[in-house]
Amino acid sequence: MASSTPLGLDLQALLEQLDPSELSTFKHLLCSLTMQNELEHVPLGRLEAASARQLAELLSTHCPGHWVESATVKAFETMKRNDLMERAEEDLKEERYKSLVKRLIQEIWMNNFWPRDDGDKLYIANQSPRVLELFYDPKPSAGVAPMMVLHGLEGLGKSTMVRKLVLDWAEGRLGLRFRYVFYLSCRELSCVEPCTFGQLISRHCPELQGPILHMLTQEPSVLFVVDGFDQLGVAPGQLLGDICSDKEERKPVPILLGGLLSRKMVPGAALLVTTRPESMLDLLHLMRRPQLVEVKGLREAERWRYFSCHFSQHDDKMVRRAFKAMEGNGVLWRQSVAPVVCWVTCMTLQRHLPGGEDPEAICCTATEVLLRFVCDQLALRGAPVGIPLRALCVLAARSLWAGRSLLPAEDLARLGLRFPDLRPMLDARLLFCDGSRGCGFVHRSLQQFLAAVFYVLRPRDGDREAVGTIGGARQLFSRDARASNPALALTGHFLFGFLNESRARKLETAFGCATWLPQVRQELLGDTSQGAEPLLSTLELREALGCLRESQNGSLVRQALAPFQELTLDLQKVSDIIDAAFCLQHCTGLRSISLRVAQGIFQDGDSMEERSDSEDDSFQEDENVLPSWKDFCSVVFSFNKNLVSLDISGSFLTVLAAKMLCEKEALTHLVLEGNWYNDMLPLLCKVLRHQKCNLQYLSLASCSATASQWNEFFLTLRGNRTLTSLDLSGSYLTEAHHSALYATLKSPNCFLQRLSLEDCCLTEASCKELSSVILINKRLTHLCLAKNEFGDHGIKILCDALCFPDCQLQMLV
Repeated sequence: MASSTPLGLDLQALLEQLDPSELSTFKHLLCSLTMQNELEHVPLGRLEAASARQLAELLSTHCPGHWVESATVKAFETMKRNDLMERAEEDLKEERYKSLVKRLIQEIWMNNFWPRDDGDKLYIANQSPRVLELFYDPKPSAGVAPMMVLHGLEGLGKSTMVRKLVLDWAEGRLGLRFRYVFYLSCRELSCVEPCTFGQLISRHCPELQGPILHMLTQEPSVLFVVDGFDQLGVAPGQLLGDICSDKEERKPVPILLGGLLSRKMVPGAALLVTTRPESMLDLLHLMRRPQLVEVKGLREAERWRYFSCHFSQHDDKMVRRAFKAMEGNGVLWRQSVAPVVCWVTCMTLQRHLPGGEDPEAICCTATEVLLRFVCDQLALRGAPVGIPLRALCVLAARSLWAGRSLLPAEDLARLGLRFPDLRPMLDARLLFCDGSRGCGFVHRSLQQFLAAVFYVLRPRDGDREAVGTIGGARQLFSRDARASNPALALTGHFLFGFLNESRARKLETAFGCATWLPQVRQELLGDTSQGAEPLLSTLELREALGCLRESQNGSLVRQALAPFQELTLDLQKVSDIIDAAFCLQHCTGLRSISLRVAQGIFQDGDSMEERSDSEDDSFQEDENVLPSWKDFCSVVFSFNKNLVSLDISGSFLTVLAAKMLCEKEALTHLVLEGNWYNDMLPLLCKVLRHQKCNLQYLSLASCSATASQWNEFFLTLRGNRTLTSLDLSGSYLTEAHHSALYATLKSPNCFLQRLSLEDCCLTEASCKELSSVILINKRLTHLCLAKNEFGDHGIKILCDALCFPDCQLQMLV
């Protein structure tokens, strides 16, 4: 029996259009059209007796597919059934187009970076039907054809998802909804010369241009996939000025795509577009109310499954330690939503864990992970790569400042590089080949990493001529430069990561050239003794601390933070806590810290009343957050002996987390504001009773504790000799609380000198007791009673008290 392939036409449907006489003629013609006994496996008796359905089954089962297709068309032509011949030819053209698309997508698929043994590409491909469900629906929906924009950061799988959709269509898994699907890669099209729309969409099969243009009249059965809109390389707003609707007019490719996306070129076609966030505004101006779907990459659970699969041969405890190490690295954790970065991290850990290395040391910084990865990958190939690798760093920096991730062939030639020179980097999976156009980095973070290396390597003669328009190291941190090129930020982060002698030595070994760390350090930090503005003062403190921790260089941190005596720490993630802890152990001149801990970092803990009697001070909450917080609290006071003021108002802390900060003996100023700290009063009582308490100023503004908590707190104040200033502004004090407060203020054991009761719901009924306090208390010199409803009579009572010669009050507000 001859080997057969699936037919490119619906033979049964065509044969069912023949009457019995025509069917008999068709059978006889088939026999006359045999050239190599193609019908030898079909019994003659069965052939003559077969119905249309049976004949189609016999031919497709027992005969070579290409012969059945050509013989069918020839037989219809001989029979003068031009209608069926045209239908058969149209079916074959469509099948030929599908085969072409399938081959093109499979070629992209196989040449893509994705490691074939890791399953990450498979994972994203499997998400395609779920994310793109609208296009997998086998039945067309009524009304307007769908329009969808798939947006998200680079490397999260947008292109892989839409390519899988196109491949599913070519393999017949998309049902009958779309007769034609066109895949348009903007990266590839950005280099295409001006052409017509027909030439654009049929450039891989120009002989089908006529049928394709004719088919476009059946718009509801057409889907255009525009992949990588952000890579068209046009200025913002440029496409809005020239919208083309003529399929025969020669125009630049971006103009043609603008006409397609604005539905001027093919008004009823379905559209699926992928883009990065920076191009969303232009795209939304072109398309009218498309469905927006954000691709966020791997979620935490999915990253954990990825790790588990990658380290399936390792001890589960070690896998969890490795995953926790990646999670504790803020930059690495944010980047690991991209499967490529997850793969890079796993490969690096997998090579070094068997040697007994601590995963936390491997993942301490993103720079360390990528440096190990690059060195390991190149070492495995064993090829000399010094000069090409150095040139690659120049290209990484140039392309970064130009806002692109592709390395055009002409740029390679300008640096004297040939394609074979890059083979080690391609084999090492640092680069991927983009056909005749050049090469690209497997992920933007690797480009940013190598661009940072460019700044660290000592310049050679001729470097400046090849550099072109590359900004200086300090420009990586310029707000204006980052506004137009956000990718510069991570490059600056990596640059600080290389201000480390150990990593510099690894670089010199791998790249075969010298570094010049002192010069880079001088350029970044500047000579503040000469009045130069410190670079870190121009950055948000969160970023500055992250950059300093990336260096893992204590002397660098000390130099950078030496000018600061006060810091306001904005801790939004666990990684911010880790960054701050590392930096504060090298910052010994701090006197004051204002702390803002974002809501959500700590899980809501039990109230203080429920936990105050517990002797177990161990952390029972998030296994990553609280150990890091414990380290932070220890560092803050252990290494900053002059620290006396702590403001944690606006922070969202559990009582146990706050306790770690507030029990430090050296603390003299403490600010706790807001209802979040209602349960802190029992803890503060414990702090104030401690014999080594040095607290002098305490702010409990906007606190609304219970009556029993207030009573205990006011009673505790009688036994404390250090607290001289108390701010209760905005706190809710009812009549039930007043008696305990006034009793304390009248006690000879109360050492308060300044007290604010601003906006504390006091009324005229309080004035008599307050006047007694003014007369009796000889230590109270400043009292604020603003924003309380005393009335004229109450104010008169207070004024009368001020007139007594024994009154020690110096200021009343």
